[in-house]
Amino acid sequence: MAITRKTKLWSSLSAAALLGSATPGLADEERRSAGDGAAATASVAALLPALQVGGEGEGEGEGEGEGEGEGIPGAQTGEAGVSPAVAAESPVAFLIALDVIRAHYLAGLAAFEVGQREAAGEMFAHPYGEVYAALEDLFAARGVAPFGALMLDTADSALDGQAPAVVRASAGRVLDAVEAVAGAAPATGKAAGMVQAQVLADMIERATVQYRLAVARPAGAAYLDGFGYFRAAEARAADHRAVLERDAPAAAQAIAEALALLGRAYQGAEPPADLSDAPPVDPGRALAASSTVMLRAGTP
Repeated sequence: MAITRKTKLWSSLSAAALLGSATPGLADEERRSAGDGAAATASVAALLPALQVGGEGEGEGEGEGEGEGEGIPGAQTGEAGVSPAVAAESPVAFLIALDVIRAHYLAGLAAFEVGQREAAGEMFAHPYGEVYAALEDLFAARGVAPFGALMLDTADSALDGQAPAVVRASAGRVLDAVEAVAGAAPATGKAAGMVQAQVLADMIERATVQYRLAVARPAGAAYLDGFGYFRAAEARAADHRAVLERDAPAAAQAIAEALALLGRAYQGAEPPADLSDAPPVDPGRALAASSTVMLRAGTP
């Protein structure tokens, strides 16, 4: 069963990697949270019949639309909202792409620590097809050493039942690689704090959307996805607090408030049993906080 599941997962990811960013507007967050993986892989199989994609593959891609103000690039194309053309010019889009990878690895590690090996493996695998494959050429052009094989090895280590120390070390190396890639982001005339605020606005929005979906459908994968986005945003906000407060104080305050709410919404890798009946945070309140961040981050 595990081998079949793994084979189907890699088949669907291979299809996603080949399709790249040519399949916009799939509403993947709704599809995945509903567990409608068969519909997702059926559409891919129709385009790439030679891959023989199985019916258990799952969609991903929590990307949303543009923010307010001058607009926050990022969630425009492809399953995770990553456009190589935009990322090549925009440090915001470039860093969002990296944080999508980071979010999945933080979520995967958290899932692994509570015994969810399959969920961890899927979290480690998904950003390869959704983000890395589309941006590998861009990374190479900017002098970044490839790390896609390490991502695939990390997913395999979780799915194949390797020792916990091996899985943790492999995931840690991917996170280190992602951190190193950040230095290759394109230059901009925008203030450093505003760049960070706009990246955070996108990640907070993703976490908020996934929380709303998780409350509606607790059995889906949205909660773990959202947990990863929250953890990635939390880490970025802590790492860049000084420049946020210097360059974008209004956005920094809104970010702090939104993250405080999301910290109550996401208290661990596993959702509470009564998430739908008694959500720890009202989804509408989280959405309002996210909207405030988007507004303030979109206005330098």
